[in-house]
Amino acid sequence: MRLSRRAFTGAAIAALVSRSGNAAVQDTESRRIRQLLADWVDGQHQCLGVAAGLVSEEETLLDAAGVLGLTDNRRVNADTVFGIASLTKVFTGLLLTNSVLRSEVSLADPVRRHLPEGVKVPSFDGREITLLDLAMQATGLPQEIPGYAAMAEEIGTDPDKPLFDFLASHELKKPIGESWSYSNINYALIGIALAHRTGGSYEQLMIERIARPLGLRSTRVIPTAEMAARRAHPHLDTRTPTSEWNKPWSLGAGSLQSTASDLAVFVSHAMGLRKSPLRAAFDAMLATTRPAPFLEGDQAIGWAVDRSNGEPRVFFGGRAPGFTSAMMFDLRARRGAVVLGNSALMVESLGREILRPGSGIVTAAPQSVFAPDPALDRLVGRYALVEGHRDANFTAGEIVEISRTETSIAVFMPRYPKVTLKALGDGAFGIEGFPVRYEFPLGEAPAATLSLMINGKTVTAKRQ
Repeated sequence: MRLSRRAFTGAAIAALVSRSGNAAVQDTESRRIRQLLADWVDGQHQCLGVAAGLVSEEETLLDAAGVLGLTDNRRVNADTVFGIASLTKVFTGLLLTNSVLRSEVSLADPVRRHLPEGVKVPSFDGREITLLDLAMQATGLPQEIPGYAAMAEEIGTDPDKPLFDFLASHELKKPIGESWSYSNINYALIGIALAHRTGGSYEQLMIERIARPLGLRSTRVIPTAEMAARRAHPHLDTRTPTSEWNKPWSLGAGSLQSTASDLAVFVSHAMGLRKSPLRAAFDAMLATTRPAPFLEGDQAIGWAVDRSNGEPRVFFGGRAPGFTSAMMFDLRARRGAVVLGNSALMVESLGREILRPGSGIVTAAPQSVFAPDPALDRLVGRYALVEGHRDANFTAGEIVEISRTETSIAVFMPRYPKVTLKALGDGAFGIEGFPVRYEFPLGEAPAATLSLMINGKTVTAKRQ
């Protein structure tokens, strides 16, 4: 039927204009994301290939730039498979809340109760480590098993033995639940406990309870042959191929492989943009939190909540030899972002820029004015690294920027969030919950150098 001019009511015209306007907005967003990814690969040389997505009520925008690897010039796309490293913890957190809702476990349960018989877990003054302590990163356990690389090479038929042997001999140095301290061991134990409680493997649990219900076709611990054929290759940077971590006892902390397409679906469920069979479990992840200064906000179950800049940003990410990942959303704006890269250089700032234009890829935040403190003011400035640090993926010439806070100093480095440092005495500062140390020479004049110690190696930076 042909419509007359009169048939176009005011509402119809408004709807048509709205659709045109939304299309224009989405086209602008698409161009913006494409340019960000191209600059990340070709301009900033942060990785050889990157895939990303922006999720909103209107639609999901997916894009990619670069190639699968130094010796594989196939183009990356939204279905390219990447290791997601510690972003796995979000999936493990969802498995935990889902298991609680199924009445299989309680957050108050000692984790020992859900591990194989005979496994010893350290306690402190009679207080046992609970599943909630693990989820809140409040156990006091170290970030990794000492010498984990050598242990992985000697594993026999029991992949969890290195972790259980470590737990049996480890002595906690501070009360459980006292402070936040990031540990891969915590989420590794959650994964092992849930798998043991349900009588399957971590991967089976993840596939049956998360991947299939949410329609995630390419999220696995072990890639299928079809996934492996479209998987990116791991690199430390744009010039250095690398092998990946082998920690079979740590599946719940960092083992998953996924794609930008799958993660975009996952975050849309997490935000409530899709009718989700796991709605209650997603909600439960954010219902329990505790302060975590390093995160500039709170630790939730699986997620972190950044409260440093206006509306809360729910986020998490991962970094491992070869791959890096980020996933985040803003519930008020009803927008989410996902990013995956095939180097060990973090994509957190790129994700923030995709989510909130103008908030992510910056050199440093503007300096605020605080009451003079000569002991702190002399440390403020820009320091250039004299040499690189392989473990931290810093290269010679990169800038360490020190700024003031109201009562201390903060550090900003490429690819990492700005973090307030804690005074340790005698010109030394640290990051709460992380084995990192910054040292300045004592004196009254502006500090000429800065020593940065990570993983037992110290590098020097000179004032610019």
